[in-house]
Amino acid sequence: MNMIKIADMLMGILSKRGGLTIADTGDHTGTWSKVMITAANTKFATYTAAGFTGTITDILFAQGTVLYGDITAITLSQGKVVAYSR
Repeated sequence: MNMIKIADMLMGILSKRGGLTIADTGDHTGTWSKVMITAANTKFATYTAAGFTGTITDILFAQGTVLYGDITAITLSQGKVVAYSR
């Protein structure tokens, strides 16, 4: 991996590219590097990330949990998150 790719990845991980607050049950698509859970008992209806296998739709996440990856789709069934652009 070259230095430009590493620097680009760090910009996303460090939240230097902004993000999106999601507090509804609508479908959201984009390109995010991390998702921070901002409300207790947050639950996903849809969570799509490159290379991610399995499902997390039956898990209640605690406030402060952070999920990393190449995330492209989020739908909540309850709760709130901030999705940080990559």
